Amino acid sequence: MTRISDRTLNRWLRTGRPRRVERRLSDPDMTARLDAMTRLTSSEARALTDAIAPPPDLHERLAERVTRRVDGEIVSALIDLYGLGWHTASAVFEPEDRDHGNG
Repeated sequence: MTRISDRTLNRWLRTGRPRRVERRLSDPDMTARLDAMTRLTSSEARALTDAIAPPPDLHERLAERVTRRVDGEIVSALIDLYGLGWHTASAVFEPEDRDHGNG
């Protein structure tokens, strides 16, 4: 296999031709060159880490939202249960043909 220049490799990576690169990954020299070309500097790595790091208060915010959501679901379930009893009592104690009048 002919040696591909770094410039060509870079162009393949930039222009979306990863299959051409993938075919050559079995070559250890090619793999080492690609690693060197795509390695982040320490400042780039720090910037990337900072950009994707969760906010420091994420745990507290999530816990608060989950608690609020659970509390809301509990209140909703209690309202539904209260309403179920009310509807059951209404069905049992009210006349069947209440909407039909006398006739």
